[in-house]
Order: sequence, then C-alpha cells, then structure tokens
Amino acid sequence: LSPHLLKSCHQLLRHVTRDDFKESLLPACDRAMLRNPEITLSCFSSMIEGLKVEMSPYALDVGKHLATQCHAKADADRDLAVAACASLATLCSDGEAVSNLLKHMIAVLNGSEGKLTVVPQRMGMLSGIGNLSANTVSGASAVQTLACAATELFIQVLQTEAHEGTLIHTLGQLTRWASKFTTQVPEKLSLWFKTGFGQKTSTSAVRNAYIQCMNAAYSGDRLVQGLEVLPLLMQAMEKAASQSTQHQLVTEALSAACLLVKLSLADIQA
Repeated sequence: LSPHLLKSCHQLLRHVTRDDFKESLLPACDRAMLRNPEITLSCFSSMIEGLKVEMSPYALDVGKHLATQCHAKADADRDLAVAACASLATLCSDGEAVSNLLKHMIAVLNGSEGKLTVVPQRMGMLSGIGNLSANTVSGASAVQTLACAATELFIQVLQTEAHEGTLIHTLGQLTRWASKFTTQVPEKLSLWFKTGFGQKTSTSAVRNAYIQCMNAAYSGDRLVQGLEVLPLLMQAMEKAASQSTQHQLVTEALSAACLLVKLSLADIQA
C-alpha cells in the first residue's frame, strides 16, 4: 500500500481497544507476517505506529516479528522494523514485558535465528534494541532495573565484538539506555568503562563513543560517580595535548572535556 493510504488508517487505529487488537488484529497480523513478511511489513509497521492501546501483554508476540526483520537482507525492511520497535516501545509501560522483549532480541543478535555475520544486519538488531529505550515504563525503581538489564546485555556484546563500526554503534545504543538511569550507574558498567577503554579494539573513535556514553550515564544525581573515570578522561586530554594535530584524539579530548567540566562543578576536590 502507498504510505499515504497507510497513514490515513491511523485515525481509525487510534480507536482500537485491547480486545479489538487481541481478537482481530493480532491473529491476522501473525498469519500475514508468517506468510509474506516482506509484503506485509510496511502495513504492520504503520499499524503499530497508529495504535494507542497498551501493548505490554503483546510486546513479545509483536516484537518477535520485528526482531526477525531487524536483520533482514533489504535495507528498507530493516529500517521499517527498527522504526517499528520504537513505536512498539512507546506503547509499553510494563517493565517485565520490555525486559522479555530485550532478552529475545539479544538472543536473535547472538544467533538464535541463525548466526549474524553481516555488519548491517547486526547493526539493525542493535538499533532495534536501542529503540526499545523509548518505552514508557514509569517509577524510578522499575526504570533503573530495566536500564540495568539492558546495560548488562550490551556489555556482553561489547566483550566479544571486534569490528570498530559495530563497537561504536553498540555504544551509541547503550548511551540511549544509560541516559535512563535514575538512581546510580551500575557497578558493572563503571568497571566496563575502565576495561573497554583500554582494549586493543578501542581505537580513538571507539574511546570517543565510550566517553559520550559516560556523559549520558554520569549526569544529574549520578554525576559524582563519574569521579571513577577521571583518570581515563585526563589521559584523553593529555594525549590530545601532546598530539594536537591528530583530529581524532582532539575530538576524543573534547568529549572528555565536556564531562570534566561537569565533574568540576559536582565536586570541589575534583
């Protein structure tokens, strides 16, 4: 269907109730996505975008279809599925439902539907996982628990990934989740910042992505925890000062400076 026809259906979809979705739409979508996913995906994605119903009970059922398409061979299909993950997440307010979908998508990334070796397909999966951060889970404790769970899953990816572009993309998606911490930065993430920063695969561009992730994680009431990574930030500044013609090192230092300025305001000793 043409995009404008799909968009015009949104006025109708906004009136769909949970029972309407469960009894009429979901069974039809399941059949269509299993039969002809390439043809149905645009309609399926548009439908999710137009709904206004709480989708937590059906997040995993719907998300399984999207997860499969997030690593599709066609760029357009991946883009549609990744965008639909964000639309689905905004309709989910139950932390457990989002957590179950997260685990499923990480399992797909790790090969549960076949090993993913093509970089764009892996990035598609990572983007879908990152887009789940758009969820509407409320309550400081629930949001913190979910963000911590997502962080642990991303750390597992970072521990085994070696491709520079994928590492940077993974850190970009982790940054989206790290900004959702409500009480404290998980100790596992603070420790991984120190470990990951010094790995052989951590080029200047990757280290810059790590620092940007730190900037998101250490903010607000969590800012003082950033003192743990102070040596890493100073190291980035010193490298750039001694090699000021290396633009990647200077970029890395600028990112470090942003966090250093915030830290200087948070703690007088720092």
